[in-house]
Amino acid sequence: MNVTEKLIETLGNLQRALELQHAELRAALTQTTRSNRLRGARPAPAPGASGGRALLSSGAGRLVGWSLTATGGPVHVTLTDAREAGAGEPVAVIDVPEGGAGAALWLGPGGVSFGDALRVDVAGTGALQGVFWLGAVD
Repeated sequence: MNVTEKLIETLGNLQRALELQHAELRAALTQTTRSNRLRGARPAPAPGASGGRALLSSGAGRLVGWSLTATGGPVHVTLTDAREAGAGEPVAVIDVPEGGAGAALWLGPGGVSFGDALRVDVAGTGALQGVFWLGAVD
């Protein structure tokens, strides 16, 4: 085997190794729920809803929409790019009226990016119910 043939063989092996590594990295970086790859938005329950919490996301990501209702009075919702209350920059402010009207908005797959975390603070006389949609990892 001459030098050229060895070089071609080595490059072929390198290409196969890189393709395998790429497939392994892609599998490791995809976001899953119950072993199913998420291809759309991931729902995050609103605080006050079953399983909801003030910190919707503890890392960077995208807010792509929400579907919210209020019972017992209107609710004012502030979403901030922060982990702690009163810190960070506002991402969205939502006024949710009491009753069936609610508030729903789809921002599209690009959504609004946040760099640190996504926190939701709720004020008002009502109870908030619903979900926020966060963009899945691409």
